[in-house]
Amino acid sequence: MRNKMNLLVLILIAILIQVSIINNGVFFGIYPNLILALTVYIAQRQGRIIGGLFGLVSGIFMDVLLSPNLGIKALNYLIIGYVIGILSEYIFEESYRTAILYVVIGSLIYNTINNFIYFFLSYNINIYTTFTNLFKLETIANVFLFLLIQELQVEKDRKFKLPKLKRI
Repeated sequence: MRNKMNLLVLILIAILIQVSIINNGVFFGIYPNLILALTVYIAQRQGRIIGGLFGLVSGIFMDVLLSPNLGIKALNYLIIGYVIGILSEYIFEESYRTAILYVVIGSLIYNTINNFIYFFLSYNINIYTTFTNLFKLETIANVFLFLLIQELQVEKDRKFKLPKLKRI
């Protein structure tokens, strides 16, 4: 129960940061996706079910706050969390290369699903521009956000580790 509450608080803090700071283009016009980086991180650490649920709940919150079409971001983050959770079960190595791979796969899934859905919703989408913009600075910023989250978690685990008690 406590873990679920921690994840809910993490979702609310991440959405607050995403909506108030990141979406205003504070980072020189680059709009990194903190929710994507967190969904990938949670899916890598907790597995496909928790990663998918984290993506679904955070996507619903993002849809309610920002999107005129309810459910698109929720579907995106749900699929990303589930796919990355499945990949993390088969790729055991925890290194920067796998972290970059996970975030790039997550960004690829996010952009592909977004453009596919918006195409069928009769939005004007240029496929060439979509694929050339796919690996822009946002994907690189997402990778750096993911690595920052990973390092903060490692540092937190190192600092606040409780000593093991000996059994008598």
